[in-house]
Amino acid sequence: MSKPITCLLIDDDREEPEIFNLALKKLKLPAEFFSVSSGEEALLFLNSSTKPDIIFLDLNMAPMTGAQCLKEIRKIKNVNTVPVIIYSTSSVLLQKNEIGTLGATGFIRKTSSLNDLRELLDECFATHCFN
Repeated sequence: MSKPITCLLIDDDREEPEIFNLALKKLKLPAEFFSVSSGEEALLFLNSSTKPDIIFLDLNMAPMTGAQCLKEIRKIKNVNTVPVIIYSTSSVLLQKNEIGTLGATGFIRKTSSLNDLRELLDECFATHCFN
C-alpha cells in the first residue's frame, strides 16, 4: 500500500469538512485528512505541523480571505511549493485568473453532490501526479 496523500482543507463552512472527508474516503487513493476553519488557523497549522501534500482553500472566508491566505501560504518556506487548489462556490473567471497570479495550482467548484466531489478530487489528484 502506498503512503497516504496528506490533504488540508481550509474552509469556514462547518459542513464542508465532513462532506470533503467522505468524498476522499471514496477515492481509490489513500488519503490523510486535516481541516481548519480559517486562514489564521491554516497559517498556524502550516507553520507548526506536518507539511501537507496538497491544500484545498475556500475563497470566501473572513476575516482573512482565501486570496490573502494564499499569499501568506506562498511565503512559508517549507510549504510554498505545495499545490493549492481553490475550492469555492465562486466560478467567476476574473477571480480564477486573479487567484492564479497569487500562486494557486488549480480550481475546483464546490458541488452539493458527494459523487461529483469524489470525481473532481479524483481528477485533481490525477492531474497533480498523486496516482
